Amino acid sequence: YILAVVVALVALACGGSEDDPAESASAGPTAAAVPSPISTPEPAPGVVSASATLSEDNSLIARVEGVLNGSGQVYVEYWADDMGRLRTKTHDSDGTSFTVPVVRLRAETTYSFQVYGASSGGGKSEGPSGMFNTGPLPEILAASKMDTLVGEPTFPLTFMEFRQAGFLGLAAYDKDGNIVWYFEGPNE
Repeated sequence: YILAVVVALVALACGGSEDDPAESASAGPTAAAVPSPISTPEPAPGVVSASATLSEDNSLIARVEGVLNGSGQVYVEYWADDMGRLRTKTHDSDGTSFTVPVVRLRAETTYSFQVYGASSGGGKSEGPSGMFNTGPLPEILAASKMDTLVGEPTFPLTFMEFRQAGFLGLAAYDKDGNIVWYFEGPNE
């Protein structure tokens, strides 16, 4: 009896009936797969111009500023010799103007950069490229050294607090032991 009920339920679920076994899912027409329409990503704004400058307060922070041909979003990819390509987060433009901070830079290094316009729907447009040079570290930080004695670092960055005469602040080291970010507090 239970088997008969299960067969009846399966037949009903497949479109047939218990009374008419000829009307089953295999006897009737089958539905053809209909491809979903391919959506085109929303076009990204074009990047008209871009240039990079270093922060006046920190030699390891650059700013890429420029103009788009319409409001939208923008991000920057940047790299240096012997380093992988890094990418900023995506920023909304202010009208057609944009400013993107670029961090995680090594001291006294030449970087190349490429600007991209982006849309919220996944569109992307390639913009201008350029180069910039980072400056030196504060003297106390330049003299510091961090070595990994055993194994590999667990995280890509290690943050440390510095409390030494001449520098009170924070620093971030990359996995190779290079300072790639710092903050200098008031030295009082």
